[in-house]
Amino acid sequence: MAPIGLLIEPEGLLFDTLRTRATALHEALAAEGVPRRYEDVLRAHAGTSAARALEALVPGDALDVTGRMLVLRRAGDAAAGAFEAAPPAVVPGAAAALERLAATHRVGVVTAAERELADAWLERAELVALVRVLRSTHDLDRDARLDAWRDAARRVRLGLAPDAPVVAVVPGPDADDARDAGLVASRARHDAALARLTDDVLEAIVATHGHVPPHRSA
Repeated sequence: MAPIGLLIEPEGLLFDTLRTRATALHEALAAEGVPRRYEDVLRAHAGTSAARALEALVPGDALDVTGRMLVLRRAGDAAAGAFEAAPPAVVPGAAAALERLAATHRVGVVTAAERELADAWLERAELVALVRVLRSTHDLDRDARLDAWRDAARRVRLGLAPDAPVVAVVPGPDADDARDAGLVASRARHDAALARLTDDVLEAIVATHGHVPPHRSA
C-alpha cells in the first residue's frame, strides 16, 4: 500500500485508559444521584471526552449545569489520581503494530485526552518518535475540534503524494468529528486491537468511506 497519513486516538487502541476513565465517570455519576450501567458508560466514553460522554449518558434536564460540572470535576480528579498512581499500560501488541505502521505511513495522534498526558504516555512507552503529529481536542468546542483534526491532517500529509488520503481510526464518536473535518474516518470498536490495522484493512477503510480531500470544510 502506498504511504498514507494515519491519525489514531491512542486511548483504547494504544493505551489501556478507557476502563479507568469510565470507572471514574461511572462513580461520579452515582455520587450525583444519576446511576448508569457501567457498560453504557464504557461505551459512551470510548474515543471521546468525559464531557461528550456525559452528554450522551445524561440528556435533557437530568442534571443541571452545576451537577454536570461536579460530575466532570469528580471524574477528572479520580482519573488523574488513578493515572498518577499507575500510568496506563500499552495494549498488548500495540507498540509493535505502531512501529510497523510508522515504517510505511505517517502516523499522528489526535486525542480527547489532555495533550500533556498523551505526550507523557508516549514518552514513557518510548513510542513518541513514531508519532509525527500530536493534537488534543480536550475541552474544545465542535468548531475547534474540527480545526484540530484538519490541522493534524495537514501536518501528517507533509511529504506524501498529493492524492494520499488521511485516514482516522477512532474508537468512538470522535470519528464523526474526523469525518466532518474532511478525513476518511473509521469508527473502531472500543476494544479493537491496533495490531489488526493492517494495510489490507486500511485499504478497505479508504474504499468503504471514500477519499475526501483533507482541506475540505465541514
